[in-house]
Amino acid sequence: MAKSEAGIELAVAVLVVARVVFPILQSQAGTLWCEATGVVILTSVALFAEFQGRKQLLDHLKPRSSMSSGILLGAVTVPTLLSARLLQLQRCCSSTENSQSAIDRMKFDFWLALACSMTVIDALLQGLILGLFAMPVILKRLYRRLPSVFGWLDDQSIPEKQSRKELYMNYRAGSFYLLLLAVVFAAVPLWVGVVTGYVLNPVIWTLRFVWRRNFPRLVLCFYWIVIICSPLPHLYRISDQMLVPKILIRKYYHVMIVFMFIPALLLDPQFLQLAFGVAFAAFLVAEMIRIGKLPPCGHLIERFMVAFTDHRDSGSLIISHFSLLLGCALPVWLNSGAGDRPLAAYAGILSLGVMDTLASVVGFNFGSMRVSPNSKKTVEGTLAGIVSMLASVLILIVMLPSSARPGGVKGYLSLVAAVTGAGIVEAYTLQLDNAFIPLLFYAMLCL
Repeated sequence: MAKSEAGIELAVAVLVVARVVFPILQSQAGTLWCEATGVVILTSVALFAEFQGRKQLLDHLKPRSSMSSGILLGAVTVPTLLSARLLQLQRCCSSTENSQSAIDRMKFDFWLALACSMTVIDALLQGLILGLFAMPVILKRLYRRLPSVFGWLDDQSIPEKQSRKELYMNYRAGSFYLLLLAVVFAAVPLWVGVVTGYVLNPVIWTLRFVWRRNFPRLVLCFYWIVIICSPLPHLYRISDQMLVPKILIRKYYHVMIVFMFIPALLLDPQFLQLAFGVAFAAFLVAEMIRIGKLPPCGHLIERFMVAFTDHRDSGSLIISHFSLLLGCALPVWLNSGAGDRPLAAYAGILSLGVMDTLASVVGFNFGSMRVSPNSKKTVEGTLAGIVSMLASVLILIVMLPSSARPGGVKGYLSLVAAVTGAGIVEAYTLQLDNAFIPLLFYAMLCL
């Protein structure tokens, strides 16, 4: 990547951070100046690390075109969005109790909520995901001992027509599924009990939670199954035979999240929070089965996933579906508490399902002007993404309660600035855009 292009990408990231920091510095009585100062210092250090890292790498390696803002975005994205969320909560607190003690209590509750679970759903998802992340560490130690165990077996102890390798893989699969059951039925209840004081069976609790509002939640589940499963055989055939470019096939999943998650977020956001966590856990389990090639479905998952991958999933770990899911889920999880910007919860769904999709489709089919010489993204695609998301946001505002709509001309100008900023970030960042763009868009919507 040329130096000028790297500079543009870094400038875009810095401008988005500045768009969040300036309103915080102008907040009442400077109650969030510490947080804003921390973001500024972190941005400065990250910029210095970017320039130093590139200077050293250019002497020894040919750097990837996607590395130019990696350190900066990785360092400042989460602190920036958390500071924006604090500003949002401060406005709600100021409307009820305008005192320094109330602001300090709000800040303490906010950081406490990030550090530990506040509801049963939070604790359930935390325990489940942490347990699944711990599984590979435990299994790695266990698998190291299996060859020594199999060394003790003689050929007479192995059933006919079953090779030693097949028996070894079956033992690996058995240990994986037993550990998975231990996580779900032992580790998760223990975690929930320690954090919240409730003792529960996660499977039974989840089924009861769905049945509590049985008709709308069951309808949502059936609706999701139909949307996911109906086109999959057709899409797999098209992708496997390479009848359509994979980038366009992958965008179907981006369109799908709009039709799946916006109705759920409008009707039952609490159920959607739980569904996101369960889906993420299912993705983790499927990925572990795929990487380990565990019977009975490891090879089937591998063959299905490879049909939809491209150069961005060139390693052993396929992460595109994780980033897409988390890009939609994180704004919903972050916006689950109090706040005066309910539209911020839709940041991931809109930026990935509408803007990213239209930008790719229009740019691929009609784009001719590149945003930079070495970029595949086009000006036509970027403009199409911005315009389509503005239209989607305006349609969504009509569906929201009047209290959730932007206030006056200033509110709508701030909304236009947030959409435009997200579109520019999508055009110039070469990082994992499914993860970064929703979070930065969320931060700008909180202002």
